[in-house]
Amino acid sequence: MALPKSSETATRILQAAYRRLATDGYARLNMRDVATEAGVNHALIHYYFGSKDQLVIAVLDEANRRLLERQTQMYTTPDDFVAKWAQARAFYEQDLASGFVRVQMELWAASLSNETLREQFVPRFMAWHRVIEDAVREALAHYRLELPVSPEALATWIVDFWVGMEFEMLLGIPNLRRTINKRWMLCSDCWNILIGRHHLNRRYQRRISDHPMPKGRIDNDCTSRHAIAHEAQY
Repeated sequence: MALPKSSETATRILQAAYRRLATDGYARLNMRDVATEAGVNHALIHYYFGSKDQLVIAVLDEANRRLLERQTQMYTTPDDFVAKWAQARAFYEQDLASGFVRVQMELWAASLSNETLREQFVPRFMAWHRVIEDAVREALAHYRLELPVSPEALATWIVDFWVGMEFEMLLGIPNLRRTINKRWMLCSDCWNILIGRHHLNRRYQRRISDHPMPKGRIDNDCTSRHAIAHEAQY
């Protein structure tokens, strides 16, 4: 839903609804509480947004617009993708602190039993899938990686990893944050290993082509090739 034209009142309602949704959740979200926090008459919420579901979708749209733009800009910068993964983690921490993670997960959960809300929520959630899919395709092309899985499958793995973590974080399980931080490091290590091995293999192949085996030399001289590969790491 587009933000109503030139309306400071609508903006105040959206901001108040965002705060209440991030604090109280969808089930406990009360329009009168939103109106009180926004400092407006309760009837104005219906005037600008119509219903509770239309209001929360407008809240999501406003947040999505800013954050998807931020995420897309980050993935299209010339930094390497290991650095981008680290930046994505920093963004996640910001989104957790700002309440966006709670807002998105509240609407996810509410959509399970609210078909009308689900029809509105799913396309907005899938916009994050598309951003990740584009980033994965760019990474595979940049590093010339040929993997036995599609970019779509990798993107699904990444998105589902994030969503699962978000639900677990919001549950507030004791000591869970330490476990999740370890998972972050493991995933970062996996990406570093994947890219690192790829670079090593490319440099190894270049050294092999630059130093062809002398005529008559045994082609599978493992010792020599191991030395070249080891040197290519440095």
